[in-house]
Amino acid sequence: GLFLLQYAAVAVHEGAHGLACRHFGARVNGAGFLLYMGMPAFFVDTTDIWTKPIRARLATSWAGPYSGLILAGLISILIALFPGMAVAASLHRIAIIWIIILIFNLIPFAELDGYYMLVDWLDVPRLRPRALGFTRRDLWVKLRRRESFAPLERLFVWFGLASALMTVVLVLFGFFFWQVQLGRLVGALWSAGPLGRLLIIPLALAIAVPFLVLLVGGLAQQARRGVRRLRGWWARPRRATIRDRLALLNTVAFLESLPREAREEVARRLRPTTVQAGQAVFRQGEEGDAFYVIRRGQAEVVQRRDGTEVVLRTLGPGDHFGEVALLGRAPRTAAVRALTPLNLFALRRGDFDRLLAPHVTASEHVEQAIRESEDLSRLPLLADLSP
Repeated sequence: GLFLLQYAAVAVHEGAHGLACRHFGARVNGAGFLLYMGMPAFFVDTTDIWTKPIRARLATSWAGPYSGLILAGLISILIALFPGMAVAASLHRIAIIWIIILIFNLIPFAELDGYYMLVDWLDVPRLRPRALGFTRRDLWVKLRRRESFAPLERLFVWFGLASALMTVVLVLFGFFFWQVQLGRLVGALWSAGPLGRLLIIPLALAIAVPFLVLLVGGLAQQARRGVRRLRGWWARPRRATIRDRLALLNTVAFLESLPREAREEVARRLRPTTVQAGQAVFRQGEEGDAFYVIRRGQAEVVQRRDGTEVVLRTLGPGDHFGEVALLGRAPRTAAVRALTPLNLFALRRGDFDRLLAPHVTASEHVEQAIRESEDLSRLPLLADLSP
């Protein structure tokens, strides 16, 4: 009974997020059940609230823990009014559990409510992945060179180390949680006789298969990346010098405010790549994994809607693209296809988040073209017309 009440409270918690999101005029994109750090959890997708002011974002994140506080308070009042109830002891325990869940959700070092409130308050997008990336790579380089740390880098160091420690704690907690819960369940089935023992097999498969699918999928993704890197290494054209790369970066308007040292670091991190005419640099709906600057050649930005391709813009040397998906944490909103043999410089997601995300704003010409195209397609008079 306590177990069911606990998950009922979690469902109310997530529902409060959804109601707050709707209250501020944002969409709820989905809801469901998942495993987080090995532990079962409900979720409500309220990412659309990121388009609203900071007050709305903070209120939506706080709504979940606040609902638990209200429930625990109501139960405490009920116990105080009727202390002789037969279920008073059980209600007291569940109130304590809800308070523990409230405190747990406010810890900022896991991607829970406290983390999103901290991100909105500090106005530092993608704080956790950026901090973890900094502690894995740049921290040790700076320590070796005995370089000083900027204020944001100091935040990355402390937050990244605390987040890594929190990840270990949560994984261990999830392991012990399942050990206890499954131990009880398997013990009960084993004691139930032959039929109960037979039911252990589908139970084991139900638990093992999702983890195996995730493991195999992760290994396959790493293998594909390795093959792509190997192919790129063999087909890589002669590297441009840092001076040539800087000259190209100087033509990118949004990098004008970037300090020269930062631009040089971007130039060192760029990776040359080639795309043949007619091939796609990336496709609509794919996950964004890089930001691109065109060195030579031409490309077109294409969006597919209802089986029809709409050309939004033609790009040439010095133009950049790919930042919309990286900044918006969303799939690619359009495809980019080479019109001629295309020489590009690519900046991977991790380097983009660390070096450019604090300074870049999404390309206005691409976003505006997409918005205009979407608006036109909604007009009944133009819905059936080809572009």
